[in-house]
This record gives sequence, structure tokens and C-alpha cells, in this order.
Amino acid sequence: MPNLEPSSRRYPLRAHLWPAPLFCLIALICLVMPGMTATVRAEAEPAQIEFFEKSIRPLLLKHCAECHGEKKQEMGIRFDNGSFIKGLEDYEEMVLTADPDHSRLMEVIIYADDDTQMPPEQKMSDEEIGQIRKWIVDGAYWPEEEMKEGPKLGGPYDFESLRKEHWSYRPIEDPALPEVTQTERVKTSVDKFVLKKLEENNLTMNPPADKRTLIRRLKFDLLGLPPTWEEVQAFEQNESPEAFSELVETYLAAPEYGQRWGRHWLDVARYADTKGYVFTAEPRFGYSYTYRDYVIESFNADKPYDQFLIEQLAADSLDLEEPKKELAAMGFLTVGRRFRNNSHDIIDDRIDVVTRGLMGMTVGCARCHDHKYDPIPTEDYYSLYGVFASSHEPDESVLPLIGDPLDEVAHEQFKTELAQLAEELDKFEREQVTKLEHETRHHTVSYLLKNLAGGEDVPPEYASAYDKYEPRRGIIDRWNGYLKKQQDVNHPVWGPWVTLSGLKAEELQQKTTDEIKQLLQSASTNPIITGSLANRNITSMNDVALAYGDVFRQVETKWMEQEDKSTGLADSSLETIRQELYSPGTPFDLNYDQWKGNFDRAVRNHQQNISKKQNKLRATSPGAPPRAMVMLDNAKPTEPVVFVRGVAGRRGDQIPRRFFKILDDEERQPFQQGSGRLELAKKIASPDNPLTARVFANRVWMLHFGNGLVRTPSDFGARSEPPTHPELLDHLATHFIQNGWSVKELHRLIVNSSTYQQSGAPKPEAVSVDSENRLLWKMPRRRLEFEAMRDSMLAVGGKLDSKHGGKGVDLDTSDRRTVYGFIDRNNLPTLFRVFDMASPDVSTPKRPQTTVPQQALFSMNSPFVISQAKSLASRSFEVGGEEPQSRIAAMYKLTFAREPSEAEASAALAFLQMSEETTSKEKPEEKEFARWDKLAQVLLMTNEFMFVD
Repeated sequence: MPNLEPSSRRYPLRAHLWPAPLFCLIALICLVMPGMTATVRAEAEPAQIEFFEKSIRPLLLKHCAECHGEKKQEMGIRFDNGSFIKGLEDYEEMVLTADPDHSRLMEVIIYADDDTQMPPEQKMSDEEIGQIRKWIVDGAYWPEEEMKEGPKLGGPYDFESLRKEHWSYRPIEDPALPEVTQTERVKTSVDKFVLKKLEENNLTMNPPADKRTLIRRLKFDLLGLPPTWEEVQAFEQNESPEAFSELVETYLAAPEYGQRWGRHWLDVARYADTKGYVFTAEPRFGYSYTYRDYVIESFNADKPYDQFLIEQLAADSLDLEEPKKELAAMGFLTVGRRFRNNSHDIIDDRIDVVTRGLMGMTVGCARCHDHKYDPIPTEDYYSLYGVFASSHEPDESVLPLIGDPLDEVAHEQFKTELAQLAEELDKFEREQVTKLEHETRHHTVSYLLKNLAGGEDVPPEYASAYDKYEPRRGIIDRWNGYLKKQQDVNHPVWGPWVTLSGLKAEELQQKTTDEIKQLLQSASTNPIITGSLANRNITSMNDVALAYGDVFRQVETKWMEQEDKSTGLADSSLETIRQELYSPGTPFDLNYDQWKGNFDRAVRNHQQNISKKQNKLRATSPGAPPRAMVMLDNAKPTEPVVFVRGVAGRRGDQIPRRFFKILDDEERQPFQQGSGRLELAKKIASPDNPLTARVFANRVWMLHFGNGLVRTPSDFGARSEPPTHPELLDHLATHFIQNGWSVKELHRLIVNSSTYQQSGAPKPEAVSVDSENRLLWKMPRRRLEFEAMRDSMLAVGGKLDSKHGGKGVDLDTSDRRTVYGFIDRNNLPTLFRVFDMASPDVSTPKRPQTTVPQQALFSMNSPFVISQAKSLASRSFEVGGEEPQSRIAAMYKLTFAREPSEAEASAALAFLQMSEETTSKEKPEEKEFARWDKLAQVLLMTNEFMFVD
């Protein structure tokens, strides 16, 4: 599906294709059909808080607080206190959110002038500057100012009281079913809780919806697709009292169910097929699709939710049967952004997706300080940090295989190309190791001079000895250690070095050449070393290093020229020196991998280019066998420490890897098994955890009703709104656990209720009492998400590809379900954002709903929509024939699974007649989009098609 830029420059309005009668038809259809409900953006405050606490506060503390903090306020400015900043008279000039690039704050951090540059010692990185700019553009949000009226904790916390007093930390208890007077409306236990609240407010539930509305609502909710005419007719004619529940079972058993609900979970898992900014590395994940397919298959199989969670966090620690497909579950941790390979941010992202996504805990706010509003001390954050820091991701080439390739021919080609690249890389690395071994021995003088300089720059007069060669850091360290061990003045090679280095610098400088010769006569010195020293004017140990360097270079050259290397050099004096370059225990005694570890940047870049080709092949070849993006425990777990104010360089107290204090008993024990991921997973998935079941039950309810019982689905903390129906939430959570954590059983309880099956008709008397429908007196109307909208257009056009699984596809060219679309987090199509698709950068608890002009422009101008309209028009001819009335009826049946009303049929006929006259006057190339195609497009643009009642 194409990008639609906001300016619509890519797809300009085809005004010449839209005759005036078309707009009359649109207006008439919109009058006949229910009107569009208003949509609003989700409140941004929680996201702003999170961004400030995770990205902005650490930057201000790191770069600004030393000079503009509590103890010191240069220029009278503090950047550790939002109230202080906002109280400044020149606050607007300093921040100036309307024009961020010209705010004083941006000017000084981008070094816009020479007058003031902050921080003075070093400019912030481009990424850090970008975060400050985003913060300013978003309003320079300061939580202290905005949340001063909110509940404040900030540690030390009263954990015992909070476990008793706050609704989300209390143990889940199944409340008794309330007594209600409207017993005839009770279909499941859900209804008793809803009716009780309604009766307390003198309200009643809406009447049941008609059957066509019900089947459309249910199929979109469970499968994300519209019902066909035949399905609607069969359901309407089924008089059995079990007709609806049978339909529920049919849809729950359909393979499309996993595609629909798997996509909902991928929002939480911040799924994408690319890594974000990774510089020279291959940007695509080779096997992200295996996680997506695992999620879809798990929902279809109704995998118990507790097991589903455990596998996603620690499948590598489970006893799995071959081919261990469950290992793919660990993509939950590994498909996130790579933050330019910043390990601290990668771990922070994993902590966030686990805690917010699974338990509704905003733990990321505790990265820099104790959480201000929830009982999450910084120590608990770094306990989890230690868990994930104790794990690693294997290279893509050794990720575990979890199945066979689907295309054997393509697989053979894949193996051949991969082997060629592996051979190319191996050949290059061996050549470079050989070259590096020779270079480092040839430039021994460089390492001796570096040793004398203590690792710092060598004096300029001696730097020419480097001969444009930069010593390798690892080998410098080896030489330093080796020379410290040399204490024998009679050593044939190092005796003179030991003797002369034992003198003070001024002593050595004052000695004549004859005195130095005399000093070395008593040592059992190799004559070649003595001769080299005698030929130099020795004024310092740097001159001694040059003398030794000449000798080692001479010996290395002779050795490289000698063809037969089965024996040493014939000259015993030269061979004694050669042993210092090649014998075990000497500085150049490195294995193959150690030599590779000393490659310079140019060589590493070439390695990365070849590796990038390999990873690109794995990511794109249809013959690449599926692998699981696992994490594995390190050989030795990390013992974490608190990073003071979130700064990795400021190490605080060491703390154990363990679970949250607010969710565990007072005697909580450190994790003992490897990294602790499996123990963490079991704690999260435990029925004793008061958050996990509540959070998921609330999320399922939200996806059926548009809003959760808790309106902040990933924040169950002190700042969240309490549940509208707390007893119902606990009842759902209890039912969920007691029925084996079955997601499908949770669906059954909800959708078989009268609450779910009621109509969405407005009632003035109810609106006056509960305008937001929090008491659930009606079923809310909801707009189709992007995926359901696109899939529906493909379905009614007869183009939807039912294939399951496999690598992500280009939605511009594919007719597969949208859940299989390739998601590039570096280049997310504008179209996705226009239709409020979940961001792949962070865990998304709930998608916003916006109404913007670009959405209508897409429906009017997109080649995709036009293509589906043409397909729909063709199908209407196949089904209805040439007769206009019959064909119009067929088009309505295909689009809405109903026949048109008399008014709709008349309007359509009138439009076709006027459209024919307009089309005849157009240029030949403009007639391609014919009148039946236009009529089909109008129907695809209607509220009835885009919304679910």
C-alpha cells in the first residue's frame, strides 16, 4: 500500500474523475447510513512523563546539573527543577516552544554562536540534541509542574499499606455475583456486574442489536474481517437460541482469529522487522517473522496465557521438544529498537515492554530515581537491569533452527550464496591476520615507545619511528605486562633493557657511549643487541627502544624472507631474538581470534560489510530456514549496581537480581538460576501476582468495547483511574485464571453477554447521566483499525490472500493480510501514522483514534483503494449481471452484506446515469476509472464500511 504524504503531493486529487453527482451521492449515503462518531486523540500526558523521565531528565542531570543544579546556579538558572525554570521571567525566550530552533536553550547546545556553548567541555551527541529538540517541540513538559496535585510517594514506601489500600496491588478475589432486578437480561456473569451499576444509577441496558449488526460486530472483533452476505443470511435465518454462541465457536476456531488477536499483541510487543539506527549493520532482522508467526499460532491454539508469557521471557530455559518452535517466542524481548547499539537503552526498552506491557507498571521512570508516584524504588529497576544484562543474543548465524525451509530450491541457492560469503569472509580474515602478525612484529619499536610513554603520545622527535603505524591497544597492554616481568640483567635479549631502564633519566642522559658500552659488558648480551645500542647516541630509553626496534625489524625481515620455516634462523644470535617474537608467552603469542580482535577500523568495516551481506541474505532469501531470535544466559551472571541518576559511569550500591518488593513477600529472595529470566517469568505469570491477569483481562475487554474497565491499560499505578467496575475486573481475572488462563474462554464470557450484544442506539436519558458510556448502557461504535480496513477492502474485492506465515511482505504489492506487512521502524509509512497504527518503537497499550483530512484523501485518491474499487465493480458484474438494479444490489451485498434501500438504489442509479455523461466527455486515459468503479469506491468510503456498530 502506498505512502500518502500529508501534502498529497504523491497522489494529487483526481478532481476531474469526480463529477458533482458523486458528492451528492456521498451526501445521500451518509444521510441514510449512521453518521460518523467523533474521535479524539488519546491523552498524551503519560507518554510525555515517560519521555521526560527516561530521556530528558538524565540528559539535564548529566550535562547541566553540575553548574545549574541545587548547589550551584550559574546565570541564576537551575535545570533540576521544573517549577524554577517555568518561573523565570525569560522562560518563553529560553524555551520558545513555537520556534524551537531559535530558543536560547537550543542555540547554546547546538553551539550556534561563539558566545555561549553548553556544555562547554564537549557538545552533546546528535541523538541527545534531537531528544532535547523533541522535548521542546512537545511543550517542554516538566512533570513536577504538571503533577503537583497528584498522589506522591517518592520513597521510602509503605509497601504493606499499599498492598492493602491500592486496588491493583490487592490480591485478586472473585466477588460474589450481585443481585439485579433485570434478570431477563442476564446471559453471563458479566451482565450482573454491569446491570448492578446501571440500576444504581436508574439506567437500563440497551435492547439487543439486530442480527446483522451482531454478526458484523463479532466477526470484526474476533477475525478482523467483514461477514459475507451468505453468512449474514444463514445467521438471520437460524432461529436456534444457541445460534450466536455457535457462531462464536466457529470464529474462535478459524485461523483468522490468531491473525486478528496476534496483531493486538504485536502492538504491546512493539513488533517491527528492522532494528532502527544501527549504522553499518544490516538494518533488517532476519527472523523477526518467526516471532510474529509464533504469536499468531499461540492465539489460534489457545496457548495458556501464563505459558505464553513464560515462553516469551525464558523459552531457552524450558525443556522443549524438537524442533523447539517455542524458542521463537523470545522475539518479545529481541525485536525492539537497537538505539545505535547502546546496551543501557536496549535493556531499558526490555524492562519497559515486560513491566508496562505485562503488568501495567511504569518501571522505566525508576531508571534515574525512586518512582515519584508508584512503589518502585530505583533498586528494583536495577534488579531487572541485572537480569537482562546477564543475557546475550547470539549472532544471527548461530540462532537455533526451528523448522525446515519452505522452498527447497531456494534453500539450495541460499546455502550456496551463504557459503560463498562465508568463504570470502574467512579468506579476507586470514589474509588480514597474516598481515597483522607481520606488521606488529615489524613495528615492535612502536610498542616499546608506547610502553615508555605510559600509553600516552610518544615525543614528536621519536614519532617518526611509527612509520604511520598505529599500535594496537591490546598488544600495547601485552607488551607492558611482558616488560614488567623482565628483571634479569643477564637475559641475552632484555638484559641491556633491564640495566638501562634501572637508571634515572638524568643518569642515562649524562652517560657517554663508552660508559654505556662498559655498563653492558658485564651482561650476557646478544651481540646484535649490543651492536645496535653501540651505533646510537643514547640519551634516553626512547633511544634504547629505537635500537631494539631496528634489531627486531631486521630479524622479522630475515624470517619472512626465509622459505623453509621448519627450522629457525641459521644465525643463533638472530634466532635468539626471533624467539622473542614467536615463542609462547611473548607479547605476540596470540591465537587466531585474538589477532582478529586487534583489527583496525578499516578491516572491521570490511568484515561488517561482508557480514551485512550475509545477514541481508538471511533476511531476504525465501530459502533461509526459520530461526528463533533467542536470548541466552551469560556464563556468569551480572551483579548489578545502581546507576546514580541513571548515569552508567556513577556506580552506586550493588543490589541482587530479584522481583519487585511491592509484588513479593518481605523475605523475597535473589534469583538463583542463571540470569534469573525464568524465575522472573514465573513471578510475572503467577496466579498470585495481582497485576498480570487484571492487566490482560482489561486489555481484552478494551479491545471488545473500545475502552478498558481501567482507562490506562498499561498503567495500573497510583496515577491511573480506578476501574469503572472493579468487581467485574476481578471477576474476569479470576475466571481467566480458573479456566487455565484460556484467552478464548475469556472471549466466550464477554461476547456471549447481553452487555456485548446490546445495540449502540443513543438514549437521551442515559446521555444526561453517563455521557461517556462508562456504565456500559450501550455498545459503542468503533472505527476500523488500519489493518481491518485494508483487509476488508481486499476481502470485498475478492483479492484477500489467505496464506499464513512467512517473511514480511511489501503491502504496496501484496494482497496478503496486513498483519504480514513488513514494518520498517526507520521508515514507517506515513499512511500507517495517518490511520493511527501502533508505533513499533515502544509498547503501545492502546491506539489513538484521530479524524484527519489525510484519511479521507487516502480513500479518494489512493491507487490501492481505486484498485479494490475496480475489483469490487468486476465482482458485482459477475454476481449481479448487466442489469443495473441487479448489479447495484450485488454491489451492496458484497460490500455491506445487505440489500440497498430504495433511496440508496435510486441514488446509485441517478449517479450512474450522470456519471456516464461526465465520463463520455473525458479524455480516453481518464475513462479508465469508469462509473461502476466510482460507485464501488463511494461505498468503500462510507461510514457503514469504515465503522462497526
